[in-house]
Amino acid sequence: MNEVNKGFTVGEYVVSFISGEMHIEHIKKDIKDGLRGRGKVDFGTTTETFGVKDWNAVKIWRSHKMYGAYSAVRGEQGVFNFLELAFTDHPFTDLKEGLEGGLYLVGFNCIDHTICDYSQIPNYQDFSNIG
Repeated sequence: MNEVNKGFTVGEYVVSFISGEMHIEHIKKDIKDGLRGRGKVDFGTTTETFGVKDWNAVKIWRSHKMYGAYSAVRGEQGVFNFLELAFTDHPFTDLKEGLEGGLYLVGFNCIDHTICDYSQIPNYQDFSNIG
């Protein structure tokens, strides 16, 4: 995923939700720069929101707690899923709040592997099972 905030950080964020935790790794210029973090995630019950506690990488996010919102949309032709993911230091539901003082990421994944096949890309993350 890529950051789209004004003054964005160059590089790519790999975001995974695994076994009740959110993991983020920041990669710059094809080299893993050692910025990795994880925290316990709790998804909202009625909206596309979540909270993260015990976050352990303040170089990626400035405190040990964060809140997120996301929007996952299937592309019109059924080739890609698109994901918008935002973080702030307070609960929110409007993704735009991540643009001001937060972190706002966008990404995609392939649905139709007859058209796009990323199986040969090392460490490729599929976000189609978020939430």
